[in-house]
Amino acid sequence: MASRALRMTSATGIFETSPLVLKHHLQKGHTLLEILTALGLAMLVVGVAALGVGALGPEKRLRRSASLVESSARQLFWQSVQERRPHCLRLGADAVAADASPWVSLGNGARLEVRRVGESRWRVPGKAERWDFSGSGLCEPLSLRLAINGASLEMDFDPLTGAVAEERTNLEAGS
Repeated sequence: MASRALRMTSATGIFETSPLVLKHHLQKGHTLLEILTALGLAMLVVGVAALGVGALGPEKRLRRSASLVESSARQLFWQSVQERRPHCLRLGADAVAADASPWVSLGNGARLEVRRVGESRWRVPGKAERWDFSGSGLCEPLSLRLAINGASLEMDFDPLTGAVAEERTNLEAGS
């Protein structure tokens, strides 16, 4: 029966296909929809994996935390200039806070260290340590270092603009 794919019925003169042959014929390949679905799922898996690997990089985590500190400093700098009154950024070992606002965590396990003008070593900010922004448009010169698992990012802030003037990264673990 498998050797005959088509057979003619005697009464109607219509060709019929054997169910066995029809089933074999349908299993020869995959439909376009099946192929596109498989490709879509593969691309989704690769995309999620790429995002996961990229998010784990130490430089990316350091930059996220640095962005929080830098944007807080710039905001307070411009707020001081506009209001013509002093403001401060409170510094903690793993968080910052503008004036009397609540503390905002640096996230990613980041640790903050400070080096003020005249200091030769990095140190963890003391209790109630502040970074002052005067109402005249100047801020106290300051260098901050963020560290995550041995990788670090150092930022020197410009006292005239409150922006990062110089930045250095060290991505070697354990340094």
